[in-house]
Amino acid sequence: MKEIGSEKTRIFLASAVPSETYNLLHELQSTLHYEGWKWMRTHNLHLTLFFIGEIFKNDLSQLDKVIRLILPSFFPIELITQGLAWMPEKNPRMLWIKFFKNNLIHT
Repeated sequence: MKEIGSEKTRIFLASAVPSETYNLLHELQSTLHYEGWKWMRTHNLHLTLFFIGEIFKNDLSQLDKVIRLILPSFFPIELITQGLAWMPEKNPRMLWIKFFKNNLIHT
């Protein structure tokens, strides 16, 4: 969560990065050299699953309850890497691993 002002916070759902992905990222870090990049600490790496947006801090406990209620109804997903992307295009500061879209629908 990142603080935005004094009453709201920016929220997204994320998942831990599998250990195989950490190994891949470590390899990338040692082979890719670009002056403008600053590598994140390993413990900050994550897979963003869903960006919720700005939420009032007073609503966080209710949001947490709802997420914990619906989370068990989700099923594991398989991620297949599509490639790398960087942002912004000119003088990039962020490197992203892109994945193919998963069209599976859980019923």
